[in-house]
Amino acid sequence: MQNQTSSLLYLKYLTTAFDNINDGVVLVAIEEGEVYRMLLANNAFHKISGFSLDSVGKEVGEISTPEGFDYLTTRYRKVRETKKPLEYIRWSNVPAGRRAYDVRMIPVMNTVDEVVQIVAIIRDVTMLLKLKEEVQELRAKVATKA
Repeated sequence: MQNQTSSLLYLKYLTTAFDNINDGVVLVAIEEGEVYRMLLANNAFHKISGFSLDSVGKEVGEISTPEGFDYLTTRYRKVRETKKPLEYIRWSNVPAGRRAYDVRMIPVMNTVDEVVQIVAIIRDVTMLLKLKEEVQELRAKVATKA
């Protein structure tokens, strides 16, 4: 009974930490037939993407646009094949609107060194990229006046 209580407390601490991370965190399972299923997502993911809580448990193809799913599938395959983390920045159309994300995908291996899950850490960089665009536009205007 004490072990079960300790495990539940530990799970509560992890869940509290998981849901208070500012970046979105998603755990995706790789199922047979190249099916990708969202197993877990923290509060930040739902906030920055606009995906509802009921998206957890669904196949990624069910909740993303066809273009987005094709892009993600390509990235998931690369992580599976290389067994190494992958990083990219990409604009995406999500329920929250057009957003830019800095994504890091991390493979999770089983005991025989197969990638069975992928952890995605997702940072919303929309404002940063928009500000960079504004600075570039201002520099171009200044350069034409000089």
